[in-house]
Amino acid sequence: FSGNTVNGAGGGGIYGQGSAQITLQNGAVISGNQASFGGAIFVGAVTLSISNSRIESNTATTAGGAIYYSTVNNGSITHSCITGNGDTAVIASSTGVLDATGGGNVANASWWGTSWGPRIAAAGGGSAVSNGDSISGNGSSGANLVDVDLTSAGNEVTPPTGAWLTAAPTIGGVTCQVCIGVSSAGHARVCS
Repeated sequence: FSGNTVNGAGGGGIYGQGSAQITLQNGAVISGNQASFGGAIFVGAVTLSISNSRIESNTATTAGGAIYYSTVNNGSITHSCITGNGDTAVIASSTGVLDATGGGNVANASWWGTSWGPRIAAAGGGSAVSNGDSISGNGSSGANLVDVDLTSAGNEVTPPTGAWLTAAPTIGGVTCQVCIGVSSAGHARVCS
């Protein structure tokens, strides 16, 4: 799903609503899409399961460059790349859990563009030092939750720790992007 644009709505690549289940796996690529909410994927009350996939270089003019949950139904992201998707890549706007921990197995967790993991946007509990793609929630608990099992927020010298990959994996025969620059409002990032 590449190069699609949706004006004034959600889901540049995929839009899911209702009680459906969406599964992406085995080298699926969602890239270069644009929408107001969820540049790559917009879901409401849908179970979203992503594994061995690449979600890269998508944009949202309002929120959720990669994924926007309007009504969260529990889902998971494992062994996938979430890179270059704007200031806040994944937003969960309601209660529920998007589990990005790989079921407790770090080897199956996801790559956020840097070995330091995702930038976690919530004040007072997240990793503000990482330059990985940004997520909503505090990374380990809370109502708006993208769970990466953050165990240490880190500082400018010591990296944060949590359930994410620490080296870019190869998915579908392509090595995932590596990013520099901080993913937060007003800061440019370069991923290649």
